[in-house]
This record gives sequence, C-alpha cells and structure tokens, in this order.
Amino acid sequence: MQPSEAQQKLSLFHLKKILFILSFFLFPVTSMHSAENAAFLPAINLLFNNGNKSCFINYIDDDPKYDLVYKGLFYYQPEMPHTQYVLEQLSDADFNNLTLADRKKVADKLLATLFFGYPPQVLQQKITSGNFLCSIRQGLFTETNDMVWVENEIRNDDHYYHSHWSPNEIFDILARFYAMEHLDKHFLHNWISYTLTQTIMFSPAYELDSSHYPNVASVYNWLVLDMNEDVGMRYSTYMHMTSSDNWRRFRSPEDNGREMLEIYTFDLDDANVPKAATTLQSWYLDDDNDTLVIGLNQNTIP
Repeated sequence: MQPSEAQQKLSLFHLKKILFILSFFLFPVTSMHSAENAAFLPAINLLFNNGNKSCFINYIDDDPKYDLVYKGLFYYQPEMPHTQYVLEQLSDADFNNLTLADRKKVADKLLATLFFGYPPQVLQQKITSGNFLCSIRQGLFTETNDMVWVENEIRNDDHYYHSHWSPNEIFDILARFYAMEHLDKHFLHNWISYTLTQTIMFSPAYELDSSHYPNVASVYNWLVLDMNEDVGMRYSTYMHMTSSDNWRRFRSPEDNGREMLEIYTFDLDDANVPKAATTLQSWYLDDDNDTLVIGLNQNTIP
C-alpha cells in the first residue's frame, strides 16, 4: 500500500527534524557578523520557517556589543535568521494540510523533544488554530515565565524535595522544567543547556572523584547565563575549556590536551598530544581540594 501524501510529509518532517538536531550538535551553527563566520550560542530561532512568510520574527543584530572582539574572537553573536538555514523547515501551510491525527503526532514529537506538554484541550486548540508552528516559534522569542517566581518555587521544600545529602543541584535543574509554565525563551535556554551538558564537551562528569555536584550547577548555569547575554558559542566554549569545571574531568596537561584536541578540533592524531601537553605544561588540577593551578612555568616553545 502506498503511503498517503500526508504520511509522506509527516515522514519527511521527522527526517528533517532528526537531521536538524544532529546538525546542531555535530556541526557549528554559523552566523556572519563583522566579517567573521562564527558559531553562536543563542538558538531561540531554531525551529520553523513559515512558508507563507506570515510568521514575523524580528532579528536584532545592530547592538554595539556584537562588535566587541579580541584577537578575532567575538564575545557576542546575534541570532542567525532562519533564512540562512540549510534545512527546509515545515511551514504552517504544510502542517495544516496534514490530517488531525498526523498533526497531533507532529505536535507530540515536537513538544516531547522539548520536554513540554499542554493539557489535551489546549493542545487541540493550538493545532487547529492555523498557526501552531508559528506560535511555538514566536513564543521562543518571548520571556513569558516569571523566573524570579520559578527560582523561589523550586526551592520551596513543601513542593520540591531537598536534603543535605541529596544532589540538589541536579534536582533543581529538573524541577525548573516542571515549574516553568510557558514554552518561552527561558525554557529553551534551559533546554539547550540541559542537552549540552549531556555531551562530552560540557558534561560535568560528577561521577568522578574530582568533580562534585556544585560543578553540575556551575556548568549548567553558566551556559544559561551566556545564552541570556548572547555570548558567542566560541567564546563560551573557550571559557569552559579553561575553567576548573573542565579541568576537574581531565586533570593533567596530557589528558586535557588530548581531550580538547579530540573533542573540539576532531584531531585524533596521538603525535600531537605531546605538543598539546607542552603547551599546557603550567596547568594542572591539584589533588588538594581538586584545585586548578596555573603556574608560571609557561611554555615558550612555538
């Protein structure tokens, strides 16, 4: 039996979504600004381009902060317009042509990916509104959640469990998703941070003896704060690579040099590890309280 046109479109959408998510994590998302083709961290414009161009998004890239640069490294990056995306996004027009059952499947896949859900009657109203995808996308540009209330709420021991011996830093991250009532910019920044901290580059690796639960909060929170300030991905990654949180995972010049070569540059040549170790010879994690020490015996060999 040949699949219907709606089923074909739904399958194509699933494939596009999988490819998009893979491309976000496997390849740098780039944006042209001030003559630099630089990866950027803010990703609130990542989802859908409405085919009939009725879904207006106002991209702001004229803030003077986007011109701040040091030795070719831009501190901040504006959001990349969806018109520069390589993969074609599903439009509301195509979405509305799907059967109601298929629209529910698309909505379920999208919202489940984002760890978000609506009550059945609300979801029904949204997917039959005619602008479901645009409303989701525009919502990711707004700051709807009251984050002061959210932070107070997740620390309310009457509502959320805490104890002196539990990994409260991890509990708070998960509780925050539950407490945020709206799918907005705050929610998305937390979602991206959660996803990035599952990768080898940003994982706090708190199962190691030299890493601790507070390091989970440190890595996660700084990613959120960076995105809130439009900090560029290159600069954010650089700051993480030179942080004590990262050195708690890879504790010697040899180990850290190897891992950064492999993770950040995809350089798997073992012959380059001694060179990286020499470059980092003044950096190490001391066993005393797992403290990052940067010595004065800096490498002077080019």
